[in-house]
Formats: sequence, C-alpha cells, structure tokens
Amino acid sequence: MFSELVRILRGGIRPTSFEQLCIEACLKNLPEQIKDIANTQLAQYNLIQREIDGRALNFYKVARFNQIVEPSNLLPIKSKDCVLLKIEVETDTKESVNVTLHATGYRVFCIQFSRSVSNLKSTKEIAVKKITQSWRDVI
Repeated sequence: MFSELVRILRGGIRPTSFEQLCIEACLKNLPEQIKDIANTQLAQYNLIQREIDGRALNFYKVARFNQIVEPSNLLPIKSKDCVLLKIEVETDTKESVNVTLHATGYRVFCIQFSRSVSNLKSTKEIAVKKITQSWRDVI
C-alpha cells in the first residue's frame, strides 16, 4: 500500500514489458559477485521514474515523508558512479536498441536506452545480441 502511494504521489511508473525484459537481461548478465546485491536493491526500490524523453528509468527507495534512503546492501564496486553493463538487444520485430545499466552511489540507479522505447512497450521477447562487461573496470 505504501509503495503504491509513493509511486502515485512521486510520479512513479511501472516498467513496460520491454523495459522489464531489458532490466532482467542486464541483471542476468552481471557477474555473480554483484548480481545478488543488484537484484536485492531492485526488489527494495519502491519508486521508478521514466525520464521525459522515454530513454531512461531511474530507481529509488523512498521512506515515509518522501525521504530517499539507501538500499540495505551497496554494490562492492570501486567507483561511486559507473556503467555496470551495456547490452544490445533485438526485439521480436527485429528492432535493435542499446541498453546501459548505471550505478550511482554504489547502487543500481538507472537503465538507459539508446532511443525512446515507447513504441516497444508491448514487446514480449528480446534477444541479447552483444554484451559489454563494463563492470570489469570497477570490481
């Protein structure tokens, strides 16, 4: 109930099918030493905001009184602000999109797309075509 109220009051959204598939693909391709913490962080977030251009989602954990709080576990990375992973995905209609997963403040913060993905919202299947393991520089 509280999470739903936070989402409504703070302008939060629910990810589209395509966005959710991309989040899952990014998490699946993270190394084991950060995958579990990233999954836990995303499970704790109760606010997702889509940037106005439709090219990114930002994740937050909001407590009572609209205070942004840190997740219970932080990522074991060397950099406070970095790219964790870049992937290229292809939809079932053969559209290609580059996807980047960012960490800020030692937490998963943002997933960014190379273009607006509003036209892909009902996509039911994606294939990962290319993976750049950016996390190698920060572990």
